[in-house]
Amino acid sequence: MRTHAPTSLRVSAKLITLGGCFGVIYAICTQCPAAAEFFRRIGATDFHFGLLGGIPMAMLSMFFVGALLANRLRRRKPAFMIVYIAGRLLYLPIAFFPLLFKSVSPDVMMMAIVVMVGLNYALNHIGAPLFLSWVADLVPHRILNRYWGTRQRWTHFVGTICFIAVAAFTYYVHLPITIKFPILATAAVIVGVTDILLFIRVHEPDHAVVRNRQFLSVLFEPIRDRNYRTFLFFQCVWRASTAIVGAFAQIYVLKIMHVPVAYAILIWSLHLIGPALTGRLWGKLADKHGHKPVLSVCLTLKPLYALAYLLMTEGTVIWLLPPAMLLDGMLNSGLTVAENGYSMKMSPRENRSMFIAAVRGFAGICGGLAAIAAGVFLQHMSGLSIDLLGRTWNHYHIIFLTSIIMRLVCIVLVRVVREPSSSPPSHIVRELLPAWLWRWARPPVGVDNG
Repeated sequence: MRTHAPTSLRVSAKLITLGGCFGVIYAICTQCPAAAEFFRRIGATDFHFGLLGGIPMAMLSMFFVGALLANRLRRRKPAFMIVYIAGRLLYLPIAFFPLLFKSVSPDVMMMAIVVMVGLNYALNHIGAPLFLSWVADLVPHRILNRYWGTRQRWTHFVGTICFIAVAAFTYYVHLPITIKFPILATAAVIVGVTDILLFIRVHEPDHAVVRNRQFLSVLFEPIRDRNYRTFLFFQCVWRASTAIVGAFAQIYVLKIMHVPVAYAILIWSLHLIGPALTGRLWGKLADKHGHKPVLSVCLTLKPLYALAYLLMTEGTVIWLLPPAMLLDGMLNSGLTVAENGYSMKMSPRENRSMFIAAVRGFAGICGGLAAIAAGVFLQHMSGLSIDLLGRTWNHYHIIFLTSIIMRLVCIVLVRVVREPSSSPPSHIVRELLPAWLWRWARPPVGVDNG
């Protein structure tokens, strides 16, 4: 792409990558453990954290709205910029509401914040199909995974630096978190809006508009597609398994494990170092062998992340969680490349935005409902305590164990995903392992059949 791509493509690709770097700064400043601590200090309960984790995922259903909008617009750029800028500006009232209305009760305050967070994500998810279908039309498919992996490497490298800077800010600036988080949110909004303004110069190719088809026909086309339907089913189960850990991971580390906010932010930065190290590698492997084998290899190790939360104690969290976070970041990098590549490459150009929306929308609804249900469960089981095997187990451990079981199911379930031209997973393992180790670990003859 660097030597043969047209100038407009090279410039656009660089701007999209730079925008992604700014976007990850916005995301980190608004979603890092400092945000969780901010919400906890203003009165958030496990139920509220379930809503804060579940509603954003349920708002992925807005992908369908964005897909319908993308199908009817000849130019996606103006609508994309409007909805994203509006969504990012919403974090200003989210951060400053507790400062401006101190007399409001914590329950009312948190429900207002939950509504604004939900609206923020709704606008972002309306804009996402516009952006993703735009990129899928812009970047040639032969290099799409490599480009996505390279972009991911740069965004996560910048994100790692941002995490360290935020950790230093929270540690060295001696202000209450109710002041520090609004400062972070203000900086995030400035950078986040700048991200979107960069797209003014990004080239937008001709777009296949869909206007003369019935709504239900367009909406259910991804489900009728035999190959794509298997991917949708897998994604729904997978997102539910990750949501019930992701919604409570930060608050568990802060409230139950008593990890200081600055240390928690540094630990979370490892989640981005993994993709920075491996993003381009996963892209090359997906372009060469297909998306399904990358999914299979990454999913095999994904239960370890939930297992770390199940086993760690206050004495071991500092030693157990960082390597688990680093490994999980590497695996997430491969999953992201494979999921994005599959949804973009396996979808038809005419209705591509709806195919992309179907994955995020249906899976997001499942993940959101799972997170909200987990929040309700934690709220009702808050006094649970069981002494077994030399330690005390609480209601959070039930959630983590459930996630482990669901992740193990997904290792088997990914085999139903259809990708006719993909290689067996062992081909990915062969390239990841040193030659001498592969000779020792390779499967018996007859097993290497995908």
